[in-house]
Amino acid sequence: MITATHFYNYTRCPRKVYLDFFGDAEKKLPHSEFMLSRFRIGREHEKDVAKNIKYVAPEKTAKDEEKFRQTVKFMEQGASIIFQGVLIDKDFIGRPDILIKVPGQSRLGDYHYEAIDIKVAVHAKKQYIMQIMFYSSMLQKIQEKMPEFTYLILNNKSKKLHTYDYMNQYAEALVEIKNIASGCEAEVHICSECGECPWRDVCLEKAEKEKDISLIYNLGRKSKELLIENNIDNFEKAADMDVDLLKNIKGLGEASLRRWKTQSRALIDKKTIKIGNPNLPKAKTEIYFDIEGEPDIDIEYLFGLWTEGEYIYFLAKSPEEEKKAWKGFIDFFKDKEDFKIYHYAPYEKNALKKLRKKYGCDEETYRKITNNMIDLFSVVKKTAVLPLYSYSIKDIAKHLGFEWSEKDASGGQSTIWFTRWLAEKDPALIDTILQYNKDDVLATEKVKEWLQDLE
Repeated sequence: MITATHFYNYTRCPRKVYLDFFGDAEKKLPHSEFMLSRFRIGREHEKDVAKNIKYVAPEKTAKDEEKFRQTVKFMEQGASIIFQGVLIDKDFIGRPDILIKVPGQSRLGDYHYEAIDIKVAVHAKKQYIMQIMFYSSMLQKIQEKMPEFTYLILNNKSKKLHTYDYMNQYAEALVEIKNIASGCEAEVHICSECGECPWRDVCLEKAEKEKDISLIYNLGRKSKELLIENNIDNFEKAADMDVDLLKNIKGLGEASLRRWKTQSRALIDKKTIKIGNPNLPKAKTEIYFDIEGEPDIDIEYLFGLWTEGEYIYFLAKSPEEEKKAWKGFIDFFKDKEDFKIYHYAPYEKNALKKLRKKYGCDEETYRKITNNMIDLFSVVKKTAVLPLYSYSIKDIAKHLGFEWSEKDASGGQSTIWFTRWLAEKDPALIDTILQYNKDDVLATEKVKEWLQDLE
């Protein structure tokens, strides 16, 4: 059966759809605590939305076929709102969160239904839109009218979408998913989406065996397709590719080609290749900085600093305390002079910009902080090419010998600990969050020291 989940997964990774249909289930990893928590939060959000509306719903214990019959009966009776109904059409099955009755002639009478999906999210992402289009398409079959509109209920707003704006995208996805379901194998592509995928080990094993060019860091799907069209279908070939010959192909820039070529050589030789100097500035005080945030509830809950052998932090134990933590962080720098703040990737600088807009900050202190921030991710990329598939702080620091206290620690896991803290108020969770953040800033120091050794 084809479901809305297949459309969600196809938008992110067609290979996952193929493996869900044909993969060896014994090789599929269990979902991480992070993903299980996301699922649970999603279900709770649906219940929170539903408790404020009056609706009818199929019996929870009924099988899908019976739920479908009950859903159609509700539709034929003209129920105003149907919660968690089931739609079935041949090999398709959909479970929209809400079906809402609206005016407009259909097989049912002078009314028809539009679909609403509830998401724990800030933006109407493509994968959500494809899911809701799937439900709308199924409604068309049942009521003999395509809904003109469909809706997403997000964290703090609802998004109204015109179905006809997305018909072409949906039709293309449907054709591809049908092809995959009939046995057409989707290619492996290793990327950032793989981290939480239960099929990641299966794909990585295949990619490494084939020396797949998606293992080349920062090589996207479209670039991969262009290289394959030009007979560069593994990273051994990429290591020897003729950049001057390929650079004139639209979509393949010279700088990217040279970087991919060098990256391929690093993977083959399993060695770091130096390509420049880090040129790190001198300062009396070095500060290593990392923020922990939970975007789903729009909070930056921890500002962690490591400086002169001391871990300093400003913690918001609830969304209401975020402003206090922000003020503490800003005040820490008011009397600081001759310092540099090292962080990894753009998140910290973007978060400070957002928080300044949200809570305010005097111009002088804000500029003193941001003008002295150095993104080590940018420095790494201009200094060295590493024999790694990813340049995340976790991968690079571990490559350099650093270990986190928690084996499966990650930014996502930190948000789970924080969400649990909000519900359980267990002090041990705060201790775990702080230790993880401390490890992050120590890892940042490790990367900076390694870069300094390359001077």
